[in-house]
Amino acid sequence: MGLPEGAVGIHDDFFRLGGNSILAIKLASKLSKIISAISVPIILKNSTVSKISNYLYKPDLDKI
Repeated sequence: MGLPEGAVGIHDDFFRLGGNSILAIKLASKLSKIISAISVPIILKNSTVSKISNYLYKPDLDKI
């Protein structure tokens, strides 16, 4: 997206920073190499690092 490293915080919205669906696909492709649970729909619904983190690490209440 052409932003300087360190310029984006965990609460900055992907789309407000200039992200779009094509960039979401590229981001999901790169992230899926290290986080298999990530996908484009997850990025589209959770457009900040904080929201994605909460999505990935929320407790699975069905297992309790």
